[in-house]
Amino acid sequence: MNTRSERFDAFMSELARQSAARWAAPFLAPFGEWVPAALMFGDLSGFTPLTERFAIDHSRGAEETQRILNQHFHRLLEVIERWGGTVLKFAGDATIAVWPAGAQGLDGATHTATLCAMEIQETLRRAQRLERDAMNHRITLGAGVMWLAHVGGIDDKWEFVVGGEPWDQVRVADEVASAGEVVLSPQAWALVAPHAHGRRLGPGGYRVLRCAATTRMSPWSGPSASRVDNANTATRYLSRKLCAQLAAGQRDWVAEYRWVTVLFMTLKGRLDGTPAALAVLHRATQIIQSQIARDDGHVLQLIVDDKGLITLAAWGLAFNAHEDDAERAVRAGRVLHSELSGLGLDVNIGLTSGNVFAGLLGNDQHLEYAIIGDSVNTASRIATLSGGEPLCDRATREAAARRFEFELTQTVQVKGKLEPLELHQVLT
Repeated sequence: MNTRSERFDAFMSELARQSAARWAAPFLAPFGEWVPAALMFGDLSGFTPLTERFAIDHSRGAEETQRILNQHFHRLLEVIERWGGTVLKFAGDATIAVWPAGAQGLDGATHTATLCAMEIQETLRRAQRLERDAMNHRITLGAGVMWLAHVGGIDDKWEFVVGGEPWDQVRVADEVASAGEVVLSPQAWALVAPHAHGRRLGPGGYRVLRCAATTRMSPWSGPSASRVDNANTATRYLSRKLCAQLAAGQRDWVAEYRWVTVLFMTLKGRLDGTPAALAVLHRATQIIQSQIARDDGHVLQLIVDDKGLITLAAWGLAFNAHEDDAERAVRAGRVLHSELSGLGLDVNIGLTSGNVFAGLLGNDQHLEYAIIGDSVNTASRIATLSGGEPLCDRATREAAARRFEFELTQTVQVKGKLEPLELHQVLT
């Protein structure tokens, strides 16, 4: 039987655990620090269409989706652990891992991350030769100084957020990367070039063709984290409803496809890890936590990348479903836009409703409760088009029409969709 600590430990990344050990006033005030590191972003190619196909059979299809995803993530986690990396987050069907520089320096950490990425691709190629459902992955790497922050704290719920220049690097490199490749940003390539052979893909990065191996790193170890290695600390980074499910021993939930309303929000501003930026990030996170809790939604992700602070939230999940979930999401979106704009941030919000896969992903090393599906991707696209008030799709407008009035603002053609996408703005 799992102990209480074992039920929660996999939900907290080792990087968050080590950073919390350096927190002078843990869980009393926000905390930020700077760490030189290599960042890996691995994006799963073509999985969303697969989830749409499996969604036809809600019961068996969900279990099959979870099986394929967890098999894939397990392969990645095993290789990353062997090469001394720590998984930070599953961003939908993507994997984010880091190698803090430590004693080996940034060049050593970047070299090790590159060797890990090459082994991941070889592992996946072998799987594709043997298994019908094995999938492609494209991997990009950046290197530089990253900032780590512990923010929020509403109802003693904290968020661990990581940002910095390597995020900008991997996003640019991702634009020129293809499935099965390992692409390094120019900054990361400069550190690895003495050991590698590659091909320049333009200003975005270099495709690695070969990389000479050196001594393999052991897993990164920072200062002793004994004072944070307990269930009470890990639960501070999880929602109360999720904790209740886990505490009841319901870790192996049946995966499912659910109709949910998704809120995807980007905040753009000076989020650069400085003390002033940390204060803004802390207050913004508190506003997000408070409002989404007030409307009984669930924050699934809070991450920083080149687009700014990204929030993914959902209404209609198994542990917080209501008949008026779409109305709650629309109301939350309007309040968030108003209050966060008051902090001097550019706020962009997209809302969609539809079937998504929902379930636990990962293994005993790293676990997350996640949703994956076309609705998530579409909400992200709508957010990039909003520019002002929150925008939603037709399904959300129809579901929230009893409470709100909407106006059709534009119709756009979206890649991968046969029908044009209607964008609606809330009037009242």
